[in-house]
Amino acid sequence: MELQKKTIAILLLAFSITPHAYHQGSATTAQTKKTVAQPTYKDLDQDTVDFINTFFTKYPVYSIKMKAANNDTKKALEGMLDKLAEIKEAQKNNPAEKQTVDPKDFEEYKKKLLGCVQEFFAPLHKFKVLLLPMAEVICYGNKDTFHLDELNIKDDKNYIPLLVQFFQQSDAENFFETKIADENAFLQTCYEFLTVMGVIRQSFTIDTMKKAMEFFKAERAKLLNKNK
Repeated sequence: MELQKKTIAILLLAFSITPHAYHQGSATTAQTKKTVAQPTYKDLDQDTVDFINTFFTKYPVYSIKMKAANNDTKKALEGMLDKLAEIKEAQKNNPAEKQTVDPKDFEEYKKKLLGCVQEFFAPLHKFKVLLLPMAEVICYGNKDTFHLDELNIKDDKNYIPLLVQFFQQSDAENFFETKIADENAFLQTCYEFLTVMGVIRQSFTIDTMKKAMEFFKAERAKLLNKNK
């Protein structure tokens, strides 16, 4: 029993994805890194939870990819929020001058975020028929974590989350590259990514995490043997 508890603890640590706790309105760079009220994700219906675990048990590679994509998305978001906080602070001294993130910095963070797309979301697009219902349930059920008001996005009947749009496309190769055109679109994408990955991770059973760990160990063993 004690060994089982230790195994579970290791699995939870290895595959944990912390819900994002970032807020666009922070005034200083230091404040953007403070932990603010973390969102509470809505409980999913059992059919969606069962689907998530069935899918990620069948394709454990995506559990590993999701971990990496989550970490990189958080880093990209932190970097952008820090830049926006610096701009907000600078504008206190010159309120009339409207400033934006330096184009070079924007492209750097966008490139990092698009790397997350290529790492995790793009490979999943081939399963769009299966994953679209899951994306709809997660996104519409947790849209209060997307900071829509702050991003000046109307939450009306015409609002469709980006990831829902993504899985609706027959060909989405350049979808996010086109959509992430400005700072607000960047933040919207980050918030959606982190929420969806957080909800998926929250839905994992111990068996799903064990399957991912087994896959990771097997792939690592192959790599080590190859390099001998």
